[in-house]
Amino acid sequence: MSVGISDALLCFTNSEINRLLGLCEHVHDLTTQLREKSDYEAINQEKVLTFDRIAADTQLWRQKLDSYKATIEEREETIANLKKEVNDLQKRKQTNADFEDSSLRVQIATLQNTLRDRDNEIKHLKLTLRQVRDKLIPGQLSHDNRWRSCSEDIGRNLSIGKSHRSSSPKKRCTSPPVRDDTLSPPLDVEYLKTKIRTLTDRLANVQQLLVKRDEQIVTLKKVHDKRWLRLKHLQKQYRSVKDELQSYTDDELLQKQTKNDYYYGKAIRKTRSGCSVCHNQRQRKQTGTNRKIFKQEDDDNIWNEVTKLRRENARLTNENLSLNEKIDLQEVEINEQTIVIDELRNEIRLLNDKDEKSQLKNSSPSINKSNDNQQRLIEEFNKKLYALENERTCLIFEHERLKTNLDLCIDEKQHLIQQKKQTTDEIKRLKLRLLALQDQIHKLKRNNQPINKKTSTNTSSTIKKRIIKKKSKKSCLEMLLDQNQSSTFIDDLQNESSVLYRTSPPKFDRFDINPWRRQRHRTCSLCDNHTQASLMKRKTRSSISSTVPKRKYGPLKKNYNNKIRLASSCHHDSYSHHIRKPSIPSTAQKVPTRIGAMRRRIEQLEMNLADANEENEQLTQRLSTTLSRINVIKTTNQRLINECDKLKTDHFTQSTLSGQENRRNDSVNSDGGENVDNLHIRLKNTSFDAARQRKLNKTLQTDNETLTKNLQSLTDKLTHTERDVASKRSLIENYKSRLSELETNLNRSNEKITNENDEERLKSLTETMEKLRVSVRISNNQRTKVYKR
Repeated sequence: MSVGISDALLCFTNSEINRLLGLCEHVHDLTTQLREKSDYEAINQEKVLTFDRIAADTQLWRQKLDSYKATIEEREETIANLKKEVNDLQKRKQTNADFEDSSLRVQIATLQNTLRDRDNEIKHLKLTLRQVRDKLIPGQLSHDNRWRSCSEDIGRNLSIGKSHRSSSPKKRCTSPPVRDDTLSPPLDVEYLKTKIRTLTDRLANVQQLLVKRDEQIVTLKKVHDKRWLRLKHLQKQYRSVKDELQSYTDDELLQKQTKNDYYYGKAIRKTRSGCSVCHNQRQRKQTGTNRKIFKQEDDDNIWNEVTKLRRENARLTNENLSLNEKIDLQEVEINEQTIVIDELRNEIRLLNDKDEKSQLKNSSPSINKSNDNQQRLIEEFNKKLYALENERTCLIFEHERLKTNLDLCIDEKQHLIQQKKQTTDEIKRLKLRLLALQDQIHKLKRNNQPINKKTSTNTSSTIKKRIIKKKSKKSCLEMLLDQNQSSTFIDDLQNESSVLYRTSPPKFDRFDINPWRRQRHRTCSLCDNHTQASLMKRKTRSSISSTVPKRKYGPLKKNYNNKIRLASSCHHDSYSHHIRKPSIPSTAQKVPTRIGAMRRRIEQLEMNLADANEENEQLTQRLSTTLSRINVIKTTNQRLINECDKLKTDHFTQSTLSGQENRRNDSVNSDGGENVDNLHIRLKNTSFDAARQRKLNKTLQTDNETLTKNLQSLTDKLTHTERDVASKRSLIENYKSRLSELETNLNRSNEKITNENDEERLKSLTETMEKLRVSVRISNNQRTKVYKR
């Protein structure tokens, strides 16, 4: 009896050991799958983090540009204020100069009047002295001695009279005093020395101004050269944009000529940067594993990012050029301000010299008061000059700081470009790794399918099995939506390249018998809507399944195929008798859409349309004004022609007259000829003006035509974008409905699996309990028999 019990225990332990071994193998497989899944999630997280970093870097760059713009605006305001102050100073200077000129003119007039009076008095005195001397002593003095004595007496009398006049407080000494011959030469030398000094100072100032003007001319040449280079750059950009527009217009013409719908693969092939799935040449070149790796690659996001980066680079270069232009203009303005400041200094020096001379000349208290006022004005001017010099130094320092900031910005830009290149390379590597992981997961699922079939037959076994809850894997559609979440920060300009000229999917696809045509038309679900398989991309199965020809389904059957595949993935997973956790759907996160970006683009296009309409109205006004001018010119021309005809008829009539009348009217004829010449000159001028106005009319008409063409193109783009937005909305609604249906199907399948597993477990437990009871009864019976013996 004990031997039977021991055998039963050994059997039981062996079964438990086998079961434990199976469970360990199962746990090992699950851990490997979880590791693969964790690697996949980490890769997705890294991808999202890299995109967030790029977005943050772009935001910082934009903030820095805004700060630079604000500083430049502040500088412009300060420069405008400085200009206003300089203009005020010039106005004050002009008023002061006018006032001084008027006062000086009055003084000069008074001095001239006094000098004339003095000369008249001297002449009168000389005559009186002659008459007196001749009367008193007629024969004693000779002619020379007489005039010498007169001159000496006159000089003495004048000196005495002037001394008496200067002593009187009422009369002012406006004229310079008459000096002796002994004192006149050194004073004249000093006066000449002062004049020479002033002239040398003026020459030095003029030379300095000429040097500064030369420097200003050099800076203006530099600015001109830079603008010429910028114009070349803008011409290149304009040509590139023109070529792109021509390519798009050619595509639209081809689309209109051919009845087939336009698909996005053509635009990609034109740019020679198509995705690895759509491009047939790359499919032919790739062989083996490379073709399998690149088959499920999502290239729309990559090329959208590339176009966005290119456009951001172009925008940054344009902003950099505008900043350089503003800096050059600031340099020119600084040079002009330095020249103005130097001129003000020279004028202040001249004013100081004039004040010193006036102080020497004028010694009265009223003149002292005026000098005090002038000194105050000079002090105020000096203070303002000091403030202007300080502001100039501050502007120079800020200019240097802006240059350093520009250099730093250029370095940061190069660093960001390198980081972007690195991120794009890393993204490509991660995508390749993701595709390899997906291949491995599909292979594991296919390998686990026959094992699941075998285990489903042995569900009614008596062995207890542990219930392991496993997270459900995400579907391919959810994965694609998670990948598209990273592209929400793409700019409006980038969305234009990926959204424009994409049409809605076709309503049906007929079965194609020719396999070669089938391979040619097989494209990915992201580049073209002519899909042959569902959105969940899987590898082809074994050689038996690959030999069977696959039927093509339209876009209406995709949802059903996705349901079947999800159901098969749920049922045929490894160890399907275990319970799974219900997967958290990806709709908890917001599905990224580009409708907001498209709306913004539409608003921008509407603004452009409004601006174009305004420009068109202005051009029409200009045309009307030019037409009115042309009519006026025509009327004047006709009037002048009539006058010329009248003059010609008058001239012929005058020629028929007699010779005497012709001789008398020679002057009249000459005047008439001059009038005719003047009228001919006026006719020529008016004809030249009319020709110029015609040219202007032609240019305005061409501009009007170009604007109308631009308006038509913008309206076409608006209609196209609205149609694309409507198609995108329908697609998003379809995706949402599919996701909701998939969630409901998953929940139902999970509930069914849990119920079936619970029932199987209960059955297995009841069977094991019954068997244990039977074994216990048998053992008890055997024990009772042994005791009875």
